[in-house]
Order: sequence, then C-alpha cells, then structure tokens
Amino acid sequence: MREIGWAQSLLFTRENEMIMFDIAEWIANLLVLGIGICIWAVAVFMIAMIVSMANRWIKEIINKGEEHA
Repeated sequence: MREIGWAQSLLFTRENEMIMFDIAEWIANLLVLGIGICIWAVAVFMIAMIVSMANRWIKEIINKGEEHA
C-alpha cells in the first residue's frame, strides 16, 4: 500500500467526503426550493390574472345590462 503524506490525508478523509456530500445535498435542496418557489410564483400570478380578467368580464356584463335597461 502506498504511503500518503499528511496533507493528502487531511484532504481525503471520510469526514471530508461527508462534508462534500452535505454541501451537495444543500445545493440540491436549494435548487429544488428555488424551482418550487418559481412554480408557486407563476401559479399565484396566473390566479391573480384569472381573477382580474373575470372581474373585467363581470363589469362588462353589468354595464351592458345597464345600457339595455
């Protein structure tokens, strides 16, 4: 088995591998969180747009009814 120096032993230990996995997991979690926030923002925008359009349609229907009366 090949001897490794003390600097290499500091870089390639099981603890450091776990730290790297933890960092990768955090990055993946932030990515998923960001995608989820974007989806929620688009959904809220779409709902607000539908409510706004429905409000406009209802006002037009009411105004047409007042003109014919």
